[in-house]
Amino acid sequence: MVRSGISAFLLSLLAASSLAQLPLPQGLEFEVYPFGEPGIGVTSRIVAEDRSEFLLLGQELGDDGRTLTATGRFYGGDGFPVAEPVVFEGFTGCAPFGVSGLLAEERVLFVWTPLPPFVPGGGSGPPCSQETPRAVRAQWFSRQGAPEGEAFQVSTTEEGERYYPSAAVLSDGSLLISWAQVGPERSGDEFDFYILSRQLGRRFSAAGEALGPELNFKVNEDFESEGGRSVVVPDAGDSFLLIWEYDGGEGTFGEVAYQSFSFSGTPLSDKRLLGTDDERGGPQSLQDHVRLPGGAVAVAWASYLKAEGNFAPGFAIQRISPSGTPIGERFIWRNSFDFGRETDVRLGRSGEDRLLLAWDLPQDRSFFRQRVGGRWLDTELRPLSETFEVSANLADFNFADDVLFDEEGGATVLFSSFPSPGGVLGRRLAVGCTSGPNTLCLGEGDRFRAEVAWLDFAGRDGQAGASELSSESGSFWFFRPDNVELVAKVVDGRRNNGHFWTFYGALSNVAYQLTVTDTLQSLQKVYSNPARTFASVGDTRAFPGGGGGAAFHAPTAQAPVPLEARDLLDSLRQASALEGASRPGSTSGDALEFEDGRFRATITWRDFAGRTGVGHPAMLTADTGTFWFFNPDRTEVVVKLLDGRPRNGNFWVFYGALTNVEYTLTVEDTLRGTNRTYVNPLRNFGSVGDTRAFPE
Repeated sequence: MVRSGISAFLLSLLAASSLAQLPLPQGLEFEVYPFGEPGIGVTSRIVAEDRSEFLLLGQELGDDGRTLTATGRFYGGDGFPVAEPVVFEGFTGCAPFGVSGLLAEERVLFVWTPLPPFVPGGGSGPPCSQETPRAVRAQWFSRQGAPEGEAFQVSTTEEGERYYPSAAVLSDGSLLISWAQVGPERSGDEFDFYILSRQLGRRFSAAGEALGPELNFKVNEDFESEGGRSVVVPDAGDSFLLIWEYDGGEGTFGEVAYQSFSFSGTPLSDKRLLGTDDERGGPQSLQDHVRLPGGAVAVAWASYLKAEGNFAPGFAIQRISPSGTPIGERFIWRNSFDFGRETDVRLGRSGEDRLLLAWDLPQDRSFFRQRVGGRWLDTELRPLSETFEVSANLADFNFADDVLFDEEGGATVLFSSFPSPGGVLGRRLAVGCTSGPNTLCLGEGDRFRAEVAWLDFAGRDGQAGASELSSESGSFWFFRPDNVELVAKVVDGRRNNGHFWTFYGALSNVAYQLTVTDTLQSLQKVYSNPARTFASVGDTRAFPGGGGGAAFHAPTAQAPVPLEARDLLDSLRQASALEGASRPGSTSGDALEFEDGRFRATITWRDFAGRTGVGHPAMLTADTGTFWFFNPDRTEVVVKLLDGRPRNGNFWVFYGALTNVEYTLTVEDTLRGTNRTYVNPLRNFGSVGDTRAFPE
């Protein structure tokens, strides 16, 4: 969809923000979605490889006890829905252990294993095992929910059970679906019971046509073992890396292994284990992986790791080359407590040079008060930040679920929380403000980002240039760098009403949008000025001081009715055309001086307590200056004087205020001995454009 005018430009402006800083936790956590009902109402989350979106898929059992309805909803990298829920028509996959799959550009692939579900209280749910072979199955759907072909059977072996199917797109565009097959059962004596596990796979075309028989990777054939999860990581050539977990047999701990294979299933490297016996004190579990620039992969696994003679829950990350060999040093984290549950670890890549790590962060040895921690790493697993706490609630349990990334360079961590508030929550890690040609960073620590997009009377639009005035204030120009059009500031008013305040004063009557973002709380305000309006705004409840909702939102504050300039037609458009018409300006005492000293502007003020004073001047450009009243870092009024004689025989005066105290602005023509006085009453924010201020 194409958007026109200022709104379209504003969107592109926001998307192009500078991203030089590391995103850190910002704002309050927010609910992404609640937990589903127990039983067959299984919820699955299918995440895009680049972590830019995910599909939440829920299956509900109908009143007849046999019919399943699959409803999904797409979410963006910020953790918020991007579309209404979609019903995937005809999806009959009875998948009590969830659905995996792929998110393609225009369609989605579901992969599942139909098995009899566990039903609390006994009994059975839909007769999956009776009506559907216990085989790995897959089916393509459009993103609108329409089936694209029939469901196709992936596995062909009938013995045993199949678990943990997953899918990947290989370098030639084909699909490789892998799974663990457990069984058939083997018995030794009445006390010994072993299960043979295999890691299998099969290639398919993008249309779902089999490209050969099942592939038996023969990775667990030399001993009895129990299979687990696996992932396939394609490389740029005709091979892929298989990473899987398995039980190493009697007297051993669970292992995570990796090996390189050709498309035909031929081993191209030796099988290697992640971790070593002397550091491992418990079973390993495969947690997450992420592809790195150059084709390598970083793999995270959890285990009990040895530390100072004791074993503590923790995790490690190892880089692996496409050929199946380890690269460099590992990143290792160990819990400070020697007791605890398995650590959930999630890992994702933001851009080309950094990784986001999120994991369970126990607060004591009791399993309770478990938080979610985060840390930034570079692609060589070197820390870029200290550990920070992602979860902010007081729930007993928080578990890391996923990491997502958006187009602006920010990230969102998803985590499960219960018993209260309960559900999958998100917390945004947004990029703080970085000053740029079109961006002002205001407030302590550059907390607030201000940007302006404009639309003139001829329909031309653009991105305003920015110039810092102080830590609290800055100016914007639209048409020429020496022609200031707007001044904005953010003031910490928390001592007065618990909020940060936003003020702006305009010397322009073109249409524009001023967007101010609180990067610490991920909150945003958009102030819109309609064409032919001179506006000054003071928003003393712009941003709550202690937080607010963490959802990104954009309430609009309409600009007030112009004070003295409703009948001015396209004065600013004319003003912008006066190239080189203004002679140098300066300050003298308490006055701004324009046109080589011919015009002097002074200001007096009276505040709400009855105190009075004079404004202190500072020049911005040859034709524009400012006054401060209380603090040199806090601009209150901006004044511009233009030589408009080529247009209408007059000198023009514009001013915009960032204050609502009472003040009197006096502009004097020292050559003719005349002056103009502009009075702003208490509690009013004034902007004026006077194109007949001083006739020649």
